[in-house]
Amino acid sequence: MYKNFVVDEGQTIDFVIKKILFNSKRTVLVKSKNNKIIGTISEGDILRSVLQKKNLNSPASKIMNKSFKYLTGKIDKENAKKIFVKNNVNILPILSKDFKLIKIITLKDLF
Repeated sequence: MYKNFVVDEGQTIDFVIKKILFNSKRTVLVKSKNNKIIGTISEGDILRSVLQKKNLNSPASKIMNKSFKYLTGKIDKENAKKIFVKNNVNILPILSKDFKLIKIITLKDLF
């Protein structure tokens, strides 16, 4: 359902770039081997990795942001809007208590 927004932690940075170009939201979520969302990678993260001369065959886990924004439980639209604006994010994952992906929302979904 959200396959264009999720990559495995072991997939390459090169693969992540292709996913981001395909999904047009400038961000992907990174999942662990047990399907828990463990981070995000944005275009900015990729640009920083290129400037640091990281190998594009390195795993996604090497450049992911582990301190990412997400919601759990029922979606509070006002709170979600504040997260989008304050943190300048393009997608916001809705996660279960054990960090499994339930849904992905965009700012457009809130209007």
